[in-house]
Amino acid sequence: MEKTPAAGATSRRFRRRRAIILPACLLALAACNPLAQKGGEGPRPEEGAVYSAKYDFVRLEAAEAGSPAPGKLPFTIDAQGLRSELAALKTEGAAPLFAESELNALVPPLQAALGKAGDGHEVVFAITGHHGVLGQFQGRTVTSARAFVAGDRLHLIFGLVHVPFEQELMAAKTLRPFTPGSRGRVVDGRTAVGGGHWVRPAAARSDWVTLPLERLREPPEKPLRRSGDAASKPSGGDESGEGVARRLQILEQLKRQGLVNDDEYRTKRRLILDSF
Repeated sequence: MEKTPAAGATSRRFRRRRAIILPACLLALAACNPLAQKGGEGPRPEEGAVYSAKYDFVRLEAAEAGSPAPGKLPFTIDAQGLRSELAALKTEGAAPLFAESELNALVPPLQAALGKAGDGHEVVFAITGHHGVLGQFQGRTVTSARAFVAGDRLHLIFGLVHVPFEQELMAAKTLRPFTPGSRGRVVDGRTAVGGGHWVRPAAARSDWVTLPLERLREPPEKPLRRSGDAASKPSGGDESGEGVARRLQILEQLKRQGLVNDDEYRTKRRLILDSF
């Protein structure tokens, strides 16, 4: 059946209206989603990303302009040692800087990223979690930092420490940048960290701490015991069950995130179990 001129004109008008209305509807839907707006999703994956979650990230980026070239690690960092040193950091109010859940998410990719850094690149990260007496019932906060090696020390410069952001996201429909620390300026004057074996390189910079790299050296592998050697028989193991469980947990996370292959996983798991 042939279309009348009137029907053809109506069809063309419908197509033109659809071409205008459909994109407008899509834009309106995007505007209603705070995570779809610029900045609303938090830091997006970028080139050099080692780890990226909804708000969290660990990535490599070029060293700050005008700064000395970051050094390269002379050895593999021990994941358990890195976790212990990070767990020792406190805020100015003596609260732990990192919650257990934050350490679980941060340590494996940070260990991997530090191993790749150097040659003009350093590590920046942001990690989110719950702090305060209400725990999980309290809003998320973010902690961000820059990490690099200089000489025989690991440097951490913090940008934000336990800064709330969820209420701001809901109210303003946008998310502030999770800015890492900087050599040239203090990002947030309220930032103050310390504790454990970490020291501040300058009294005026409470956002900047350093640690001797030797604190992070992986312990040497111990020779396997011979069953007939009475002097070498274990008396409860070289390492507590809790320590072994922790190292196995970290190894499982590294494998799930693709940071170790199957052969490395099996070899390392055997070494961890042998230490028990």
